[in-house]
Amino acid sequence: MKFKSILAVSAMLFSMSAATTTLADTISFGDSYVGVNNQGVVVDSIGRDRYNLTGGSISVSRGNFSVSLGSIEYFNGWASDPRHFFAPGSFLLDTDGIGGWDYAVNFTRSLTDGHVGTATMYKLTKDAILIPGEVRTNETEIFLSNPNMMTSVGSGTYTISNGNMDFYSYLQDSIYDDMNKNGLFFQFTQRCANDVIREKVYPVNDVPEPATMALLGLGLLGTAGFVRRKGGSNK
Repeated sequence: MKFKSILAVSAMLFSMSAATTTLADTISFGDSYVGVNNQGVVVDSIGRDRYNLTGGSISVSRGNFSVSLGSIEYFNGWASDPRHFFAPGSFLLDTDGIGGWDYAVNFTRSLTDGHVGTATMYKLTKDAILIPGEVRTNETEIFLSNPNMMTSVGSGTYTISNGNMDFYSYLQDSIYDDMNKNGLFFQFTQRCANDVIREKVYPVNDVPEPATMALLGLGLLGTAGFVRRKGGSNK
């Protein structure tokens, strides 16, 4: 009886360890990317809290793509301050799993009410122009519109409140299938590129390594064998 109980617990633990986050889940991330400034000094954010991005979440399902991003001051500035240094950059998406950016979401900011606005998702050609940030120029890419180097594949809207930006967009099935198959790498930064969110969003590395799972299994089976032998010796 003890042997069967331990095997049952073993099977349950294996099933729990094999559980994975799916693309349809809301996947949260922080601001783990730390780059360098133009002088080669390692720095997360340039310009103090004004530009500091704090992380966010992404949810993708068939037909829908939503992103929520947080900041200390930046999105409030985007919404209310028309000066150029608060201008938004773009979302950049890698969906083929081989590097490089495949799609960009370009934002249109209203100078009368920056709390709401529209955005367009584009498929980038191999010749699409990705320019460096205007302040952090040495490593960060910002999408630059050029009608000859992109194809519109969807549109969306955004709202800004309490320092956060929430973006919602239609998503073509083919893009969803690419994300689901190859994964999703995401970047957002401002036009100045003073802070950068650059995260591997999916797949989430929450599945134990095969060696770890094997050791767990061997340990459980060894425990089961020990209990079985001990039970037999007590007869």
